[in-house]
Amino acid sequence: LLEKIKSGKIEKIPQDNKLVTFARKMSKEDGKIDWSDKGKKVYNLIRGTIPYPGAFTYYKDRKLKITLARFLEDYQDEACTGSLKPGRVFKIEKDAILISTGDKGIIKILKLIPAGSKELTANQFVNGYKIKAGDVLS
Repeated sequence: LLEKIKSGKIEKIPQDNKLVTFARKMSKEDGKIDWSDKGKKVYNLIRGTIPYPGAFTYYKDRKLKITLARFLEDYQDEACTGSLKPGRVFKIEKDAILISTGDKGIIKILKLIPAGSKELTANQFVNGYKIKAGDVLS
């Protein structure tokens, strides 16, 4: 295929306009995280909305835009039980804030931007905003 492209001998196939689909323009609200969703869906929202509109949540009525996170699908911890409420801060680690999701998946927040502030690492946010295990993001 690459050789055909390089030599200019690739066959062009016109698009069938009857099969075209259109997506609406994204709004800021499209980035709102619903913590009751499955963990993979939340993670994909975070990845898919960078840079606009950005995935966001609220902590004590302050908007937080999450800029870097990981999805921990098979996270093992004795404290991780079926009673975790979606959006609950499950654990604070040295470099991350772990948040529970609707399917008991865990989102590991590494960087975020509080409203009116610059981007912070999870550690900087924990130290400055005093978030702790048991707090809930909405």
